[in-house]
Order: sequence, then C-alpha cells, then structure tokens
Amino acid sequence: MESSEASKYYREYKPDLFWQSYIECFWEFHIAPEILNEANQIYLPDGSPQMIVVLDKNYERTFPDGRTEKISEPVLIPQRNSAVRINHEPGTRLFGIRFKPYGIRCVVHKPMSEFSEMSVPLTEILGVKDTNELRVALEEKDLNKKHLTVQKILTKHFEALPVNTKIIDIIKYISVNHGTSISELTKRFSLSQSSLEKLFNAYIGISAKSYMKIIRLNKSVKYYKNRSKHYPNLTATGAEAEFYDQSHFIKDFKQMSGITPGQYFRENNFFNIFLVSSIDEKTDI
Repeated sequence: MESSEASKYYREYKPDLFWQSYIECFWEFHIAPEILNEANQIYLPDGSPQMIVVLDKNYERTFPDGRTEKISEPVLIPQRNSAVRINHEPGTRLFGIRFKPYGIRCVVHKPMSEFSEMSVPLTEILGVKDTNELRVALEEKDLNKKHLTVQKILTKHFEALPVNTKIIDIIKYISVNHGTSISELTKRFSLSQSSLEKLFNAYIGISAKSYMKIIRLNKSVKYYKNRSKHYPNLTATGAEAEFYDQSHFIKDFKQMSGITPGQYFRENNFFNIFLVSSIDEKTDI
C-alpha cells in the first residue's frame, strides 16, 4: 500500500516543542475492514514505549512464546525484546503516544525494568481520573484542542530527567552508530558496564545489548523496504544493518520474531506502521 493511501487510515502528529524532547509523535490508526489483512501482522519492536488508547473495538497481541492478551482499555506498552503478532477487530480505532526511548521515564516514576513486555493499564500510571479525562479528550474533533489537552494531562505527571544523566546522549549515539559495541559505549561515555546497564534498566527497561539489536533490525527492515523491494537479498540487508555476517543476522532476527527474515519479508507488506514510520528518525540524522 502506498504511503498516500495509508495516510487515510494512519496519521502522525508532532507534539508541542517542549514535548518533542520526550515524545516522537501522536498517532491515530483506523483499521477499516479493507486494510484488516495488511494491519494484522507481525510487528517487530522499535525501541519506543507507547501509551495506546483504544477508542473503538479491540485488538489482540500474541508473542512468539504463546503469551496472548486482548487490549480494549488505555494501556502502557513498555519496551519489548520480541516481536508481537497483532490481530485487530475490523473497525478498531486507536490513538497512540509514541515516546522517545527514554521519554516515558518522565511520566512513569519508577525503573522501566520493573515492567514486562505485557501491557499495563494506564490507570496504574496516570490514575483513574486522568485516564478518563484522556479518553474524553480524544473524542474532541478539533486536533489542536485534542493534542493540547493530552499534553496538559501528561504535564501533570511530568518530572524532568536528572541533568547529569547520559542516557539521552547514549541513545543518540546508538541511533547513528548502530553497529557499536558495549565496550565502545563504556569507553566513549566513561562508564563501567554495570553503570551502563543500570542506566538502561532505569530509563529504557531492556539491556543495552537488546536495545542495540532492535535498532540494527530496524535498520535492516528499512533497507529492505527501500532497496530490496519484494526479493530479499539477506546478505546485503544484514550487512547494511552492520551484522557480523548473514548467519548472525538470521539468528538475531529469528530470536526476536520467531521467524526468519526471509519469511518475515515475504509475509509482511510493510504496512507495519509502528516500526517503519519511526525507523528514519532512529537510524538517520
């Protein structure tokens, strides 16, 4: 599906300037019956936690190990190490807040490592009153009023990151140098490996190694989508994403998604909005 056609169903909006330091975008997704097959597919993790509000119907998340959950209420979707298969009911309408990898920590005031890959009711994060206000606000037809109210609710829970934290600079460095190593990160940012992992546990919720793997796999999908079209050259795709070799690329891809990259590229048609739409910002400056 061409992006212009997709925009009828999925749209992104930038928040106000202040929140752009913490939020990548607001998005709306209407899964009309005619795009159901394209929207129901495997979604790789993209390194960004999200708050998602279901406005109509519901959808189901299924992990490679068989865990399944149905989402019908506002939820926090924490970082995840594995792909998830999404199945929407026809007519599902969603509103999402896609945070920068560290941005969610400004409104969730406990270490992100305390969360699993499963969703968390948003009432546990924002409280019942503010969650209900959020749902009401999202029915507003005026986009400016809607987004202003959403940001006001988030601001009530906002706490700035410590001035001396290095996590923002580390994430930015990985986005450009996605083939970097743990030892390279510790040397460049004058951290011990244990200190690096403490930062990732507190602000990201997964290990530094897992996060870097996610960014490399994102890069591979972007390259395949833009260059290889429908006939995957796995050697070139893996090399572009700076994997050591093709076997390393296939192993990491299968470990995260449950299928090989060849299977993924054949079965997925790149209406994979949650992944593809945010790859450019994470891998290109």
